Amino acid sequence: ELDAVSGRGGLLHPMPHGTFRVDEAMLRDLKAGVQGEHASNLGGLIAHDLVAGSGKPAFIVDPVVVDEVAERVKITGVKAIRRKVISHALNQIATAHRYAREQGTAYEALNLIVAHLGGGISIGAHAHGRCIDTNNALDGEGPFTPQRSGSLPQRQFMDLCFSGRYTQGELKQLIKGRGGLIDLLGTADLRELERRYLAGEGEVVSVLDAMVYQIAK
Repeated sequence: ELDAVSGRGGLLHPMPHGTFRVDEAMLRDLKAGVQGEHASNLGGLIAHDLVAGSGKPAFIVDPVVVDEVAERVKITGVKAIRRKVISHALNQIATAHRYAREQGTAYEALNLIVAHLGGGISIGAHAHGRCIDTNNALDGEGPFTPQRSGSLPQRQFMDLCFSGRYTQGELKQLIKGRGGLIDLLGTADLRELERRYLAGEGEVVSVLDAMVYQIAK
């Protein structure tokens, strides 16, 4: 009964926003994890499996590697490190289109700042139909989140890396998976934390106010 299936786009090579057909090259890259492992890599694979043998197409839309930024966005003060552009592009762009429709205009006519708020948080600057800058939440940029550390003071983090307190794997978990609210408050359940916030629990109030401030900043 289906005409086509679309899945979430994963950590592929950088590409502009849009809709892309799942082909053999994409399947190979998703299986290999060319830019790393993430649940979004499964989207194209699942879409392909759902249409297997039917002759119907499978697509991905606005993958997490949408890259439409200027070269200046990627240059850092360390020659060996270049910024990667990885974000929640699918939700950011869909939300921008929805807002544009609500305002009786088009995404391509607007300048917008869009914040995706989830286990990871990415905030993008969108100019006339292109995302021209965003934090790489996957690798620890931006505000801290329910599960991620966010940007950290570099020297203090370097000292932590060589302190012997954590293994490399544990440090990766602090950046993504066990950092943020999980490390600070022991849970990423915002329903529970909202209840404790409204009850005036001091540490929860302090931490959530800090997260909201960093998102807004």
